Amino acid sequence: TGLEIIDITNPDAPILIKHIPSLTSLWREVKVYRDYAYVTTEAAGQGTQIVNLASLPDTNVVYKNITGPDSLITVISKSHSLHIDTAKGFLYLYGGITTYKDIGNAQGAVVLDLKPDPWNPKFVGRYTTNYIHDGYVENDTCWSAQIYRGTLTVVDFRDKKNPITLGEVKTPFAFTHNTWLSSDHKTCFTTDEKVGAYLASYDVSDLTNIRLLDKVRSFSDSNTIVHNTHIRNDYAITSWYSDGVMIHDVHRPHNMVPIAQYVTYQCGGVPNFVGTWGAFPFFPSGNIVLSNLEGDFFVLTPTYQRACYLEGKTTDATTGQPLTGVRVKINADDADKKAVSDDKGNFYTGQVTSGYFSVTYSKPGYQSVDQFYSMNTAQLTYDSVAMKPAKNNTVSGKILKNENVRIVNGSDEYIIKSDSVGNYSKPNINSGKYRIQYASWGNLSADNGFSIQSDTVIKKQNTSSDLFQFRDDFWSDLGWQVEGNAATGAWVRTKPKVSSSENGYLWRPSKAFTSCGNCYDDAYAYITGDGNCIAGNNALLNNSTTLVSPSIASKFLKQTAATLNLNYWYTNQDTISNQGGSLKIYARSGAAEQELFSVSTSQPKWRNVFINLGNIIPQSDSFKIVIKATSNGNNFTQAAVDALVFTQLLPTVDIDNTFTLQAVPNPFSSTCTLNFDLGSGTQRGEIQVYNLVGQLVERKTINAGDTTADVGKELPTGVYLAKILTENKISKAVKIIKN
Repeated sequence: TGLEIIDITNPDAPILIKHIPSLTSLWREVKVYRDYAYVTTEAAGQGTQIVNLASLPDTNVVYKNITGPDSLITVISKSHSLHIDTAKGFLYLYGGITTYKDIGNAQGAVVLDLKPDPWNPKFVGRYTTNYIHDGYVENDTCWSAQIYRGTLTVVDFRDKKNPITLGEVKTPFAFTHNTWLSSDHKTCFTTDEKVGAYLASYDVSDLTNIRLLDKVRSFSDSNTIVHNTHIRNDYAITSWYSDGVMIHDVHRPHNMVPIAQYVTYQCGGVPNFVGTWGAFPFFPSGNIVLSNLEGDFFVLTPTYQRACYLEGKTTDATTGQPLTGVRVKINADDADKKAVSDDKGNFYTGQVTSGYFSVTYSKPGYQSVDQFYSMNTAQLTYDSVAMKPAKNNTVSGKILKNENVRIVNGSDEYIIKSDSVGNYSKPNINSGKYRIQYASWGNLSADNGFSIQSDTVIKKQNTSSDLFQFRDDFWSDLGWQVEGNAATGAWVRTKPKVSSSENGYLWRPSKAFTSCGNCYDDAYAYITGDGNCIAGNNALLNNSTTLVSPSIASKFLKQTAATLNLNYWYTNQDTISNQGGSLKIYARSGAAEQELFSVSTSQPKWRNVFINLGNIIPQSDSFKIVIKATSNGNNFTQAAVDALVFTQLLPTVDIDNTFTLQAVPNPFSSTCTLNFDLGSGTQRGEIQVYNLVGQLVERKTINAGDTTADVGKELPTGVYLAKILTENKISKAVKIIKN
């Protein structure tokens, strides 16, 4: 409904000085020239508002609206946006309706001269060839965003009554919303206001051949909407609706790297027109002011930091020819940019954090390559990477029947199933380092690392039912069922999406819970909704959703020390009374349900809970775990669960001094082999390896007849203690050393 003038001298305590009223509209934009603010709106009949700022901070501020007329203009009814060529003193109005006396209604650009009298601008020119939504103007050159044509169009306005087009280019999503020019005039940046669209950079040194240099989303896999970008000191400060404001280092415009984000909307990362609308970064203090569509105002003090740049070229090791389509992934938590080599084999990526990192190069049909680099702030790391064609590798083995198998590394994932007798085989796998996982309900989930370098690799994994422990990390669908009729927010097994926060409050997990050292960032969890968080859209609202496990044999409870260990995430919109919902866990046996755990206080991070299952009174020969999320009182609920571990602790027995282990070689550099004799009558056991602070770092199941087992392959250098537990005895611990 108007313009707000706010004193931000103290960024921690902004003060509203004056509200300048005007007609109601969803759209409004302001620019300042000398002591005057010029405000556009799409409210018909408002025209352009001029505010005299000379009296500030006094509240006696004078303002007026101008709509014409002029010798050529009947009325300037409304405008969407504006820009001021401050060097030349001309105001450009875009995206409105202007009625001219000679041609009638037209859209494009209206040019007003501010120099003689900023309070009384004079009409001096126009552009009516096409609709212009927004544009950046400097030295009589307009870098116009012609949204409905989908072009960045460069217009020469030296003759303002007869402007001419100098060059243009289609932008990536053909919905060009905003433009901004670099300080050296060599690069123009654009945004396309579409779901999943980009901030793009163009080489404009030759206007007859404008070339796309790079295009980036807020996050690599984001499906959000970009709004407007501004360029300051080779940083792009971009309002990105639900993703807040993003700052990219664009010092190397062919390699734009995200370095910072601040989210103003509590449920960021969604493809909706919510959140940050404007982001203005040009105050002498360096502070940034934000406005969002929810009516909030923010003052930020950013820390601008140059990225660590990684660039190079990929080639075929056999032919020496450039290799296109190679995926380049920096293996670090904040390395979001995922690069792909172009048709000349060149790649460009980077990250904000300096340090020593591994980088994975992968392409179907080629052996993956892992390189290690020391990456430093504001420095370029360049490498030429030759990739060998992949061999026809096969991974095969024998496990339990109908068991799920996942073979995965940072770039490739293969999921298969063993047959009716437990055999599995997966051909055509690229060479490289992989993690192999096995899972079936009620059986120990194995997770081992290995390398494929030869034509065939056999991985044998002995797993058995009726084990001491089994787990479900949800990377495979093991048969959980969803009950209830929630229209939104029902439980779903998914990879959590990039998350965001409101004032530091995180509403949903951005990654699945992980307790292993290399689980990769594509792990699954069960989440209410698809991981987004908008009431009435994806979140649970005024309903409940129930997740039910497959059956567990009641004999599992024969040990009073039987436990369930799981990780959960729970948030609710009601953070005051904590009555807006809950997350509860039950044991269901027959028609009866016994409550095991409940939480109603928002806890916006992964938390762990141990649940004693020994108190369950089964009503049949099996029971199920039931996880129920509830929302009430128009308060949305977001919940997640992951990494469930069911454990039967072994009976307490004394150490058997005659039951010993031998470890060879010891010390070892790769794998240590444990030799042992379980003796007669022992049906099963478990090898456990601990570090020197008592943490269990590796465990393996062993069965009757086993005499050896390899350990330590995935462990870092250090000193460990290994021992064996069975139903009736425990071995003495043996110290093993990995060099």
